Amino acid sequence: MPVRAKLPDKNDKLWAEYLEIQSKRDEKFLGSQHKLMDAVLVFAGLLSAVNTSFVLKSQEQLSPRSSQDTTNELLRYMTMQLGYALNITDEKPTVFQEQTQPEEIVIAGTVLYHLSPAFSIFSAAVALHAKLWLLDYEKRTNERGSVYEQSMRHQHAAEGLSVWRFHYAIQCPVILLLISIYLFMGAFSFSTYQLHYAGLSAAIEVFMLVAFSCVTYTAVFAEVFVGCPYRNPIAHIITFC
Repeated sequence: MPVRAKLPDKNDKLWAEYLEIQSKRDEKFLGSQHKLMDAVLVFAGLLSAVNTSFVLKSQEQLSPRSSQDTTNELLRYMTMQLGYALNITDEKPTVFQEQTQPEEIVIAGTVLYHLSPAFSIFSAAVALHAKLWLLDYEKRTNERGSVYEQSMRHQHAAEGLSVWRFHYAIQCPVILLLISIYLFMGAFSFSTYQLHYAGLSAAIEVFMLVAFSCVTYTAVFAEVFVGCPYRNPIAHIITFC
């Protein structure tokens, strides 16, 4: 049967030393996480603003042609057919087709354009909750009391971070923001391909593949090699799994 170590007496000076050390750790931890969440909130807001203009543009492409456009197209077709029949022009009219459904690539790009701001907004919401969690942690650990009581509160709060895997949860906003960025790049690639800029579309796809590969490889290297400094949020997912 394991024997638990006996805690020092409540009046022991060891509690004061522990409280000083743990307070510094908490201050450093809270400061770094607040800065990270602030950066996520700012970047998520900027990305959502950029996405909005692309979403509005993609929605226009989903709409079927207006009656005015269809009428003009029909008149042009009839004029070409009459001119060809009277030998006024040698250009043979093409078959008139009324376009009622958008192309598949337009639909795919529009879906990605809508998913990207959805993930960025979700990321901002999680980051806001994370800041509230951090503020609650700071409030609980800064309550007044004896040195022993303050030390025990710090200890219980630190144990809660470990038990509830808070260090993994705090990385969720960053991961969601990365997903939003990749979705936006994919949608932009579809848009450039639709505009017949095949070279630019291929370049964006190659860049996306290289970027995703680098993020994945660095995450794996950070877990395999102890001294690897290129740790990213995906590495936390690998560790959690």
